[in-house]
Amino acid sequence: MFPFSVASNPVDLETLFERARKSASNKDWPQAYQRLKRLTAIEPDHSEAQYLLGVAALKVKRFSCAVRAFRRRLSQNASDATAWYYLGMAYYRVGLAEKAVRCCDNAIRLDPELRRAWSLKANAMM
Repeated sequence: MFPFSVASNPVDLETLFERARKSASNKDWPQAYQRLKRLTAIEPDHSEAQYLLGVAALKVKRFSCAVRAFRRRLSQNASDATAWYYLGMAYYRVGLAEKAVRCCDNAIRLDPELRRAWSLKANAMM
């Protein structure tokens, strides 16, 4: 997948992450998604990469991948309200409305001002 140096050199991993972040900031979601999939295959505990992978996966409609990425992110940082919201969105997109509501409840508990979570919860409850 990568030359050995990328897998064994944290500087190269961070370069890959910066390239993925740049792709995301340019709204090149397919490129960001591919780079982040490669990065997280090598370094699955890269919390920021998991978060951005989840966002990119939502953008390219890879909802099951988004669920996995946000669950991994939240296993490392359960106090991330926005990650809870995005996990709820991913569950909603795969048809798991009850799980989406629970995720929104977590997001709202952590950040009552997160309007997107309130809106998603209302939609998921319909």
